[in-house]
Amino acid sequence: LDYTDGVRVVRSVAIEPATANDFALFDAARRALVLAWTRRLRVRCIKLACDRLTFPSGQLELFAEADSRRERLITALDCIRTKYGTHSITFGRSACSIS
Repeated sequence: LDYTDGVRVVRSVAIEPATANDFALFDAARRALVLAWTRRLRVRCIKLACDRLTFPSGQLELFAEADSRRERLITALDCIRTKYGTHSITFGRSACSIS
């Protein structure tokens, strides 16, 4: 996060275990922003980097996640994006960033 006075603040948030869940990734990005945005100055630039990415595990969980509806939703979103492109369906909060 770069402020208009030239100060740069860098923060990171790790997700354990690794995930491909869009909702968890948005939550981690939001937490990193809250950690970095501590000054009452105008922001010049915000950069988000996602590294150490992994493919979803083929291994089934021993105790299945209770929220299977959310997992099915994410799978459906991924299928739509694969077929029609990454910008074919987005979350409302990210729609303004697409040009």
